[in-house]
Amino acid sequence: MSPLPLDMPDDYPWLPSSTRYPLSDLGEQAVRLGSPVTYDRRGEVVWYDVGDKGIAPYTISGSGTGNQVIVDTYRPLHGAYNLKLISGSDADRMAIVNKSMSNLAMRRCGLEVALFLATEGEHFKIAILRRSGTLDVQGWLSLGMVSKTLQYYGSDGAYHFIADTGDLYDPYGIYHHLKLVVDFDTGYYVRALFNENSYDLSAYPLYSEALSGIKHYIIQATFGGRLNHNDKAYVGHMIVTGNEP
Repeated sequence: MSPLPLDMPDDYPWLPSSTRYPLSDLGEQAVRLGSPVTYDRRGEVVWYDVGDKGIAPYTISGSGTGNQVIVDTYRPLHGAYNLKLISGSDADRMAIVNKSMSNLAMRRCGLEVALFLATEGEHFKIAILRRSGTLDVQGWLSLGMVSKTLQYYGSDGAYHFIADTGDLYDPYGIYHHLKLVVDFDTGYYVRALFNENSYDLSAYPLYSEALSGIKHYIIQATFGGRLNHNDKAYVGHMIVTGNEP
């Protein structure tokens, strides 16, 4: 039997080369499908969720009458599911999802969230927090729906303007992509991304405060609604990256 030509594609199913793999090899297939990061492909994917596992990966909380976080099938970004955040109509009027994970050995962490705002609201925030055992270091991005601005949370404990966003509410299922990258080694922000725009935040220190406890990371998405409304936002995916350039 004559050898197969060397110019066959890498995914040729019967090529007997140790550096080339058949389509039945799931690892090779996964590489060919590409990264699950659909927006910003920098960094190594540490964890991601597209709502297909329900709310089981998260700790959920909120405030106000009617606040809720559930799995939904209304206009998902990927597959069949997304997370539906319903804000409370009184008190602090929030719906919150967060996930804790161990203190991973990595530089420059990123969190990307795909967001569909089905009603108007007050704000949508994402955060990455690292608790070192003695210190709680926090990075936050906020989409202000009333002010129509993108803001970061400064070391002074206040939000500061980054850019104008325009109207964010859309009833037809348009997802906005929001990403935050922080460097816990230096204690500074790195950048923010909102849809097609990237913003350099490397001059701004992260917020920190003393806090004892187990070392771990927390990622969080918070939706704040309007008084006397149960506003609705959908999260299409949450993606955590490490070793960002």
